[in-house]
Amino acid sequence: MKKNFIVLGLVLVLIIVNVLPAFADAVTYDMDPADYYVYVATPDGGLNLRHGPGTNYDKAMDGRIPDGVRLYISYTSGNWGFTSYNGYQGWVALKQTSATPPDINVPIEQPIEDIKKEIKEEVKEEVKDEIKEETKEETKETLAQQKPDANSQDDAKTAKNAMANQILLIAAILILVIIIAVLILIIVNMRSKR
Repeated sequence: MKKNFIVLGLVLVLIIVNVLPAFADAVTYDMDPADYYVYVATPDGGLNLRHGPGTNYDKAMDGRIPDGVRLYISYTSGNWGFTSYNGYQGWVALKQTSATPPDINVPIEQPIEDIKKEIKEEVKEEVKDEIKEETKEETKETLAQQKPDANSQDDAKTAKNAMANQILLIAAILILVIIIAVLILIIVNMRSKR
């Protein structure tokens, strides 16, 4: 009888040790509400969209989100933000984003022999720099005034629903493990009474 309970205990421990880690990451991260926009600004030309807030999660789409794309962040978890892009939803590394649009590289024109043309080009560059600075300031003001659109509210609901579904799945698995353990105990007791 004692051997049966030891075997049953070992079986339960094995089930718990093997089942729970597979689902543990579903509830190990905290989500904080967020409400802002970022621009993709990576050193290698694109940002991965993942199913969870970390590189250990699978990619949510093939390919990457290109540099310069503006994304709405509805939730954060550490250095990760929940967003959507081209119909896909997931998490992006906020370290790979910027609050302002990335600078646009203006190609340098070939040297011009005419001094007048050189002066005109220098003036153009100065004007471009001034326009860039003004645009950056206007963009910051605009971003501060913008409110999330309907899609961002859908993103928030989807993130909450995904989290709730993951919790329900874990609860169902735990209930199943308990039911199996009870059935094993009943069978062991019935056999020991014979």
